[in-house]
Amino acid sequence: MRAKYIISAAERRGLLLLLILSFIYVLVPYIIALLHPPVKPKATTLQPARWKSSQETEIDTSFVDYTPESRRAARPNRVSEYRNFPESRPDSLFPFDPNQLSATDAKRLGLSNLVYSNLQKYLQAGGKIRSAEQFRSLYGMTETTWSNLAPYIKLPEEHKKVISHPYGRTIPLNVDLQTASPKELMRGLSLDYKIAYRTVNYRERLGGFTHINQLREVSGMTDSTMNELSSRVQLTGAVRRLNPNTASAERLQAHPYIGYKKARSIAEYRLKNGQSLTQDHLKNLYGNDTASFRKVLDYIDFSTTAFIDTAKELHLPGRLNQ
Repeated sequence: MRAKYIISAAERRGLLLLLILSFIYVLVPYIIALLHPPVKPKATTLQPARWKSSQETEIDTSFVDYTPESRRAARPNRVSEYRNFPESRPDSLFPFDPNQLSATDAKRLGLSNLVYSNLQKYLQAGGKIRSAEQFRSLYGMTETTWSNLAPYIKLPEEHKKVISHPYGRTIPLNVDLQTASPKELMRGLSLDYKIAYRTVNYRERLGGFTHINQLREVSGMTDSTMNELSSRVQLTGAVRRLNPNTASAERLQAHPYIGYKKARSIAEYRLKNGQSLTQDHLKNLYGNDTASFRKVLDYIDFSTTAFIDTAKELHLPGRLNQ
């Protein structure tokens, strides 16, 4: 057994050489530091404090111009270095229309590239700035920049009364929610394009709006936007009603006030009992949710007659055939 642990002379020399090299590797940096100590800079080589301060001021201007307020809190250590410097330095202030603002004038007014870029994207999508508060809501706009520019915002009267349409007609200020397209909502109400498309999509799924407050059910609609729109929209025409005894399962499922579960229950009831669903049966599906039941009644009409292929109800597409 002992023969396995015997180290030959060559192996002993190799281990000794490895130990020596390890010690040299560890000691060399210390030896170099002793032989060549670092040279401390002379005081005359340092720049004056005034020069340093001016550089910090210059860095601050570029940093704050391109950093939104919401991102500064995530970097408090860096922001603290620039806390006492202005957020923008306009060359001059003058009356301007945000809808006609050029890149050169935006720079003169002290607008950051971020704010100007977001403004141009909104205008190119078909939107219009119709109020000072709307200009203030642009992403990246700071309170300092806003307070400087607010007195100089000048909006022409034509932007407030009517909106030019690319095909020659005009859209009145009071937009009809029942018929307006997404682009008309963007131009007439200055809605964000996502909210405009969501509003039209929700309207089509409902079959039309019965009252203005239904806009609150649109995903992304805020209270401030609702308050602004309440006096600028109108509803004309009746909503499209559906008969739960004859409407397809897909149509029932798509309705926001019915949904998948209730549509499936209605389809199963029709398969077992035929087209005999009544308002009382429908009320039982909603149980204690009387508020939703009252809302869906505005879109229900049991007198509507239409042919329904009950055989298709046995193979409901999508989620309904699960």
